Amino acid sequence: MSIAQLIIKAKRAFKPKPIGLSEDILSRHKPTSFWLRPVNELQSQNMVGSYLRAMKDDLRNGGYIFVKKSRAPDVIRQLAEQGASYQAVHFERMEEISEIIDLENPKALWVVVEDDSLAYDILAARYRVAETALRSKLAPALGAPIDEAACRLELQRRKAKGVRLLMFIEMDYPLSKGFSVIVSQCRALRIATCRVTRESSQDDEIKSLFGQSANCPDELKSMAANSVQVYGSGAKNHAQCTEEFNRYLKREPLRMNQREGETPEQALGIDLDLLRQPSALALILGFGDPALVDITK
Repeated sequence: MSIAQLIIKAKRAFKPKPIGLSEDILSRHKPTSFWLRPVNELQSQNMVGSYLRAMKDDLRNGGYIFVKKSRAPDVIRQLAEQGASYQAVHFERMEEISEIIDLENPKALWVVVEDDSLAYDILAARYRVAETALRSKLAPALGAPIDEAACRLELQRRKAKGVRLLMFIEMDYPLSKGFSVIVSQCRALRIATCRVTRESSQDDEIKSLFGQSANCPDELKSMAANSVQVYGSGAKNHAQCTEEFNRYLKREPLRMNQREGETPEQALGIDLDLLRQPSALALILGFGDPALVDITK
């Protein structure tokens, strides 16, 4: 056995424990766009809990969390665990959401709860109304003429306000065309965005069979390219996260040193086979070397 092979074998035997998802989030420059992709409810709860734990100090700056009624109790519990003040609301007419949308000065951490006992098409239409209200507040600021002196003052003002939050928890309705780009550009406005979804391309395929509106593939690609993706372990995600892992490495070479004869997986200490069954492990991709993270921490 060659020295290179011995080194690879030793690295496999002494793999460092994955860092916690919260630790990874905190290590990144805020605000960052995250796309959390659990395969089951427990993973969803763990990912949301870790994200809120990492954002604990920013929750007091306010923002908007959109969540279904069936998931809302857990989210409210997790906010309480972080000592966050929040205001839970539900709108009979979603058009009324414009009364509270103010991304510069949210006034509170708003938890917008949707009744997921309603028909899918009704909820999808309501979601489009909410997206339109958010877009109307975001687009003018993002499309305004650039004045360097004014921009510096505006950046200082926003830094003083701190990071605000825009979060969608299992609001699995089609994204409006171009909305993924606007959300990704929220970083310029000091707004951290996070989307949590258990749905895959197979779910969209089945929706289409039943005449339900599904996501545009190009919109999903845009969301993926502009976000840090966290793939929960399990058969539902395994093929896609493996494909995304290989595609990412073709687009972004490893930053860490890779020894001769090592595959990227070996250099990174990543065993993709560990992600075939649901567990606390997840693969994180985007803006840095891929890594395994523990979503419970």
